[in-house]
Amino acid sequence: MKVLEAEDLSVKYQDAEVLTGVTFSTSSGDFLGIVGPNGSGKTTLVRCILNLVPAAAGSVRLFGTANDRFDEWSRIGYVPQVSDGRKRGFPATVGEIVATGLLSRKRFPRRLTRKDCQTVDETLELLAIQDLKGRMIDRLSGGQRQRVFLARALVGEPELLLLDEPTAALDPSMRDQFYETLIAFSRRGGTVIIVTHDSGSIGRYAATLLYLDRRVIFFGSFQQFCRSERMTDYFGEHAQHLICHQHEGGALDR
Repeated sequence: MKVLEAEDLSVKYQDAEVLTGVTFSTSSGDFLGIVGPNGSGKTTLVRCILNLVPAAAGSVRLFGTANDRFDEWSRIGYVPQVSDGRKRGFPATVGEIVATGLLSRKRFPRRLTRKDCQTVDETLELLAIQDLKGRMIDRLSGGQRQRVFLARALVGEPELLLLDEPTAALDPSMRDQFYETLIAFSRRGGTVIIVTHDSGSIGRYAATLLYLDRRVIFFGSFQQFCRSERMTDYFGEHAQHLICHQHEGGALDR
């Protein structure tokens, strides 16, 4: 099943076009890595997919429905970038933040059941943050908060996960665990779309690459990327090799 379809998508800020003619699609179980230089439009693309930024041209369809008419947002989990700054005094614990991921599925009055509380606990355990449940969110490190936001996205059992630079604040060992959680989600049929600056290692985890620089430079498997003469011409042989040699053989077996 097609989960996301972007066709000839363009986005403008004032008179400046920041995305031009972007076309790609994902299906159930896909794991797509979106990479590109700073200012290439990666975050703008994610925000446009979620209808947070309007398209100047083209279209986005989520589960077959135009994103400006889509209303089943509980089917999508979103993990935004974590700011370096932390606002002190934000009155919510880790457990409360994660529990908000269940509210979109509930009608008024939105009350958590005993089963909901159990689901929150299981998700905290999955991300190895159950010991943080009672901590205030503003007292956590960037890496801890990123795991909390992934837990919030996962707790509602979405079908699509959109993540924007989710590993930037994680140390290497925690980064591998983070990716393993995403791979397990994908194995169960969930779709993962992750924005990252780490083009050198994302191929260990994602099966498909979208290289973006305000337009689609490449869309396909990592094996195709590494064998592409066109990509050799675009990046140069040395730069292409640096991207490819860290994940020879493509994504981890899934």
